[in-house]
Amino acid sequence: MTELDIALHAALENSNQANFFFDAFLNASVWIPAQRADETPGAWTGIEASDRFFPLYLRKAEAKAVPVFDSLEKLKTWADERAFDFMVLPAHLFIKVLAEDVGILLNEGTPFHYHFTPKTLGVLRTAAKTVEVN
Repeated sequence: MTELDIALHAALENSNQANFFFDAFLNASVWIPAQRADETPGAWTGIEASDRFFPLYLRKAEAKAVPVFDSLEKLKTWADERAFDFMVLPAHLFIKVLAEDVGILLNEGTPFHYHFTPKTLGVLRTAAKTVEVN
């Protein structure tokens, strides 16, 4: 189990631990499956911030969501036989650049997964701004 798995497990067991999970998420690095803008097939290659790319979008509850994982191994397991390229970013940075109407599917297909709705991400964005100012 990763630190993020442990934090989510604690939050699921005791709702008073939710902030511990959200803090762990914001401080974690996430692996984001993506395709390069030149449409070369995925080969499990890291994409740099200067590269043009498109993140993978999935449908969740009639809205778009981006799957993210807290390890490359979890991403590869979820992808099964498909190969993606990927970008690694701190979660707190990723939610800042993500469109406000898009959610996040954390560790989809694993025992400890979580759906961050656009509303929840809005609250986290606000909390992150408050922390930066103080």
